[in-house]
Amino acid sequence: MFSCRYRISCSMFLISYAFLCFHFQWLKKTNRKPLLAVVEKMKEELMLLGFISILLTVTSSLISNICILSKFYDSAFAPCSRGEVDEEKKDNSSKERR
Repeated sequence: MFSCRYRISCSMFLISYAFLCFHFQWLKKTNRKPLLAVVEKMKEELMLLGFISILLTVTSSLISNICILSKFYDSAFAPCSRGEVDEEKKDNSSKERR
């Protein structure tokens, strides 16, 4: 169901989170408050990054199917299929003739 890329990103996230939790506990035991605050902030940022990464991985197939009309850009960028681009050109040329 999920791609290999999704599994790898989740695995990397869990490993790094476990590593930070281990260091968090060690810093708590040794009473290093400034470093403890830094690790806590890193954990928060890692959680946010992980959530965004998972969200983008799950929705990547939906995002890649979005077609952007050429009236919104002026470059040679064409994310749509060739047929959609040709159809849009026909529509634009017929509107200009009217």
